[in-house]
Amino acid sequence: MVALVLLLQNVIAYNGHRVTIYGRNKDDINKIRESRVNEKYLPGAILHDKLRFTSNVRTAVGKRDIIIFAIPAQQFGSFLRRIRSILIKMLSLLI
Repeated sequence: MVALVLLLQNVIAYNGHRVTIYGRNKDDINKIRESRVNEKYLPGAILHDKLRFTSNVRTAVGKRDIIIFAIPAQQFGSFLRRIRSILIKMLSLLI
């Protein structure tokens, strides 16, 4: 699943859209940012140079037109609770 989402994000960036990938582990995100490769989920594939990477959830979801969640089901609820205030602010701007 993660590999499929990475491929999707890569294609979206290739087509000129701004894509920010969030990851919880700052060291892993920094390594991917520097190498442009996610060896764990997509070994050997070079990720688009326009992809952005962050371990800061506010940076990842704030002021975005579209958010794609690729989170294991058992972690989805706790993640949504973590970003609840950010999402509420985003949704209130749409109303």
